[in-house]
Amino acid sequence: MQFKNSNIKLVYILFIVFLFSCNENRKNDKSKIKESNFSISDSLNSVLIKGFTDDPKSFEYFNIIDYSSFFGQDSKTTEKTNSSKKTLQIRISEMGEPQLFEIFAFGDSTNYNTRIFVTPGDSLKMNIVNKRISFEGENAAHYNFYNQLDPLNTEWGSNTFKGDLETYKKLADNIYKRRLFFFKQYIKNHKVSQNFEKKIEAELKFEYLFNLIAPRSIATDFSSNLNNPNFTEALSSNYIKNYESIINTDEYFDNIHIEDFKRPELLKNDYFKRSLTLFIRYYFAKTESIPYSFDNFKSEQKYIEDNLNGKLKDFALTRLLYDYHKKGLGTGIEEAHYLKKIILDSKKLEMNQYYVEMLEEIEEELDLSGFKFSENILKEKLISLEGDTITLNEILANSDGKIKILDFWATWCSPCIKEMEKSTTLKNDEDLKGKVEWIYISIDYSDRKWINKINNWNIDLGNNSKHYKIIDISGSKLLEILKTDRLGSFFIPRYVILGPLNEVQLFSAPKPSDTLNFKRILNKIILKQT
Repeated sequence: MQFKNSNIKLVYILFIVFLFSCNENRKNDKSKIKESNFSISDSLNSVLIKGFTDDPKSFEYFNIIDYSSFFGQDSKTTEKTNSSKKTLQIRISEMGEPQLFEIFAFGDSTNYNTRIFVTPGDSLKMNIVNKRISFEGENAAHYNFYNQLDPLNTEWGSNTFKGDLETYKKLADNIYKRRLFFFKQYIKNHKVSQNFEKKIEAELKFEYLFNLIAPRSIATDFSSNLNNPNFTEALSSNYIKNYESIINTDEYFDNIHIEDFKRPELLKNDYFKRSLTLFIRYYFAKTESIPYSFDNFKSEQKYIEDNLNGKLKDFALTRLLYDYHKKGLGTGIEEAHYLKKIILDSKKLEMNQYYVEMLEEIEEELDLSGFKFSENILKEKLISLEGDTITLNEILANSDGKIKILDFWATWCSPCIKEMEKSTTLKNDEDLKGKVEWIYISIDYSDRKWINKINNWNIDLGNNSKHYKIIDISGSKLLEILKTDRLGSFFIPRYVILGPLNEVQLFSAPKPSDTLNFKRILNKIILKQT
């Protein structure tokens, strides 16, 4: 979740996204319709969206996601203007080519989610009325396809894996065939461009492939949000490999080959990027069953370097570095040195700037290994459940000799609470008892809400769990140093692991629900101390 202030609604969108940018020659797009209705020359590379709603909250919490960034986010070139609570104007500038954008709007009682295909020069009207979202404009067929295909965006979300891959595969095939049939009929009955045909058909295919390699563990309304990465890892490393005699993985994955992914023109398509990374990790590279190990990293790296070139290689390597580092790779000196060398070799002028920024973030976190908090940070004041004021230095001193896990959370952060519930597995692990201390640090503004939440929940955090709340949220030096992303934002849940001497071991650790990786990291730290 992204934290800015207590008055902003925080939305936690769990994207497993794979992102890049591409350059496609628009001169080769022999459109069936006029792609642009702007006549002003400086608008030819922009898209203008004028919105009207009868649900004003939907414009207050409105996001248009650009997948040319590393993770889907509001484009750096997007400008939003509200002339009233019911109207919204959005201009997306510096667009080089037609592409898909995803819209999320969070209304009073309804959430809105759809995707639109837009072309530089487009001007369209968006209506969020009667709990529905729709679009008007010269290229309306480009904007309303997903609305008409799956108005509530639930079709893929309803297909959940229940332990039988054959049944799941049949259901997935039926969904894909229906969506593809709808697409074929749609382009027959509507005026659309060749660009639309190529990119939407590809997105439908890779959406299907993604759902094969990342089966959903529970149903969801937002089809893009729920494929569980931990479930994916368990499925690919345990279920599929153990049952190869029963399930033919080549047939299951429709005999897909790495050559099918050599389509750099799709590097702004969401599901293409998601699928590329997962298929390399769990199918093409044939990595060992131990997830996110150093050996697996090097195997994936070699596969990428041997099989991909140019922009595809840039994206795949950046995503590889990000994923493995977020799973804890880089805590050892050898690992950190290896990762930093790849980053140094990868940062080059022609690389997408979003990827350069991500590589620099990873590099900064690797450089913080062994870092100790400054005196100013250690003097930061927190409050205990008993109402006593205490410094961070005193809190850490009370756990001398142990590994400390700083768990940053808030009462309004549901993922934080869920992770607290799942952390009990690690806390009850006999190998870790007496060696690890969990310190919970709340970023709530309200003392009352914080105390009431802890006193009234039924989560068993252990008798020795320690709870504190930062007193000065806006002026916190501790939170300031944790704002490592380029937007200067602080995301929760967040886990910082400190060694016995309070040195930083990992600045952004995996979630406790990723039990295998979390324990592996803790065991590596313990071994270093012996």
